[in-house]
Amino acid sequence: MKALPFSLGIAVGGLVLMNADRAGAIYGKNDPQMVMVRHDVTEEMQKAADALERTPLPSINEVDQEAHPVLSGDFKTGVPTVLVFVKNECPCSIEAQPFYNAMAKAFGGDVQFMAVIDSDPRDAAAYAEFTVTPYRVLADQDLSTIKAFGAKASASAALIDGQGQIVKVWAGYNASVLRQINFLAGTLAKSGPVEFDQSGAPEPLTAGCAYEFPK
Repeated sequence: MKALPFSLGIAVGGLVLMNADRAGAIYGKNDPQMVMVRHDVTEEMQKAADALERTPLPSINEVDQEAHPVLSGDFKTGVPTVLVFVKNECPCSIEAQPFYNAMAKAFGGDVQFMAVIDSDPRDAAAYAEFTVTPYRVLADQDLSTIKAFGAKASASAALIDGQGQIVKVWAGYNASVLRQINFLAGTLAKSGPVEFDQSGAPEPLTAGCAYEFPK
């Protein structure tokens, strides 16, 4: 591996430390208010999710946690994508994330995983750092992508086929939803479902914290 120039190495190291410090400040501060409160999936949330089944992918123009562009074409590579909806500083997102991380690692390159967070690239990087998320986290500062997918709250997810069509959107998650995503993504990838650790996933259908959309 070619060594980085000294000045660039310092800059990269500083960025990593900054992200780690930010992650600790946001998610590791032991804030007594940051407690796990699960939320119900309402009929309105479910209807919004169901309405997007078998519809074309909306236009996407975001950047990820490293400020790299993420466009609609990144979802049309022939590989299915699981898109996970995250809310910044949300304990519900933190609780759900390990299940999606484990599924992503089990699928390897057969299924693409991405997350989208309602904040800027710095917060996206802090979230990825704290939750050890092994895939891209889109920084959706104006919530345009989140709104286009009908997501009302975090800990929800969408499955997109490799040609740019939304297969299904889930308004929340539980053990059953994780199994559905695993089966459908594996079927689209033609590799079949994978084995991953689902222990501790809630049984009731659970939503995360609600998004606050700009008026």
